[in-house]
Amino acid sequence: MAPEPEGPWFPQVDRRQRAAVRLVCVGAAGTGASQFGTWSRALPESIEVWPVLLPGRERRIREEPLRRIDRIADELLAELVRLAEPGGPPWAFFGHSFGALVGYETARKLLDSTDLAVDGLVACSMPAPHLQANRLPVAADDDAALLDWVRTSGGVDDVLLSDARFARWLAADLRAALDCRRSYQLDRPVPLSCPVLVASGADDPQVDQDDLEQWRYCTTAAFERVTVGHGHFFLRSHQDALLKLVGDQLMRWRSARSSSS
Repeated sequence: MAPEPEGPWFPQVDRRQRAAVRLVCVGAAGTGASQFGTWSRALPESIEVWPVLLPGRERRIREEPLRRIDRIADELLAELVRLAEPGGPPWAFFGHSFGALVGYETARKLLDSTDLAVDGLVACSMPAPHLQANRLPVAADDDAALLDWVRTSGGVDDVLLSDARFARWLAADLRAALDCRRSYQLDRPVPLSCPVLVASGADDPQVDQDDLEQWRYCTTAAFERVTVGHGHFFLRSHQDALLKLVGDQLMRWRSARSSSS
């Protein structure tokens, strides 16, 4: 199989001839780039979807997962800088659950250390970055506790969990994500200069309204918070509504940036 031109971090980019924005998508623990495989067809032609595949997941399963968010963000940032063309479309970030922290930290580093433009961040189903120390979803990280956590949150089908090999991999990936969250210690909010939209499902057992509202302090630009569907994994059960929201929001951000330039 020939290597992808975008490299292992971006194995499923559907290039658009007239892209106005490139949407970098990072999923929750235990997920990969494939969950965003249908997004390109559902979003406007002006949005180019860049699903992220982290080490240790899907076709990168033989790689050791990274256990610090700053390292993930550094490596992801290096790829974005390498792949950005002069005068190319700006970036935007979408992150669900653990992916919201990766999206935030990568956007922060990109804005702080490069002259590349960021239209905004869509963060879903995750307490704000500066709350991580006190918001871990499980007290123990043995396989049984982790698999019970993901089962009760509706994150994976019981049929898959009956496969011992898959269950071992999933527990290891969840454990790596928890290690990232434990070591990700921000004493205070560090605001982005781009807009932030926070989306969540109603009655999400893993995040409360105050946790979500704290994202307001993670931007010096526009902030908005919305509810889409129910539960922690609303992006699966209410994907059409989420994609309509994301598409409309990206176009609004793009229009606002064009008007101010």
